[in-house]
Formats: sequence, structure tokens, C-alpha cells
Amino acid sequence: MTYARFLEFHPDTKLACKFTPFQSEDGVVTMDPEVRFGEPFIEATGYTAHALFNAYQTEVTLNRAAEIYGVEPRHIQLAIDFFDYLNPAAAA
Repeated sequence: MTYARFLEFHPDTKLACKFTPFQSEDGVVTMDPEVRFGEPFIEATGYTAHALFNAYQTEVTLNRAAEIYGVEPRHIQLAIDFFDYLNPAAAA
């Protein structure tokens, strides 16, 4: 599988400037070196996927984690799904 289709290129430099490693009906996870030093983040919230995933692990429920961060539960679910995608054996 080629990942080039998930890359965006800068119009002037023609260099890769943005990568979308994961998306679902809940939203988009993006990596951009100019945002959060390239760490994967949830576009709709600006929070890193790791921060929202950790909130879920700590709070145990989608709604409570979403309430703490002031986001929709679907954004917490997106972070969970992203990490399950990265490590499918751990999700089983």
C-alpha cells in the first residue's frame, strides 16, 4: 500500500508538509511538522491523539474524558480508534 495518497505537498517547495495517517467518520488525525512538532493530532480539536487517548484511559469513559477536554465524545473515540489502528494486537 502506498502512503503517498495521504500526503499533502507544499505548493511552493513541492515538499511533503502534511500527512493524514488515519481518518474515520469521527474525524481526521493529522501529522504536520508545523503543528505540535509533527505529533499526531485531532484536527477538529487541536489536541494530540495521545492526550485524548490518555484521558480516556484515565477516566475510563468517553463522556467523562470528553467533558474534561471540552470536546465531543466522538473525538475521544477517534483517538482510541487511531491507537487501535496503530497496534491492532493490543485492541484484541
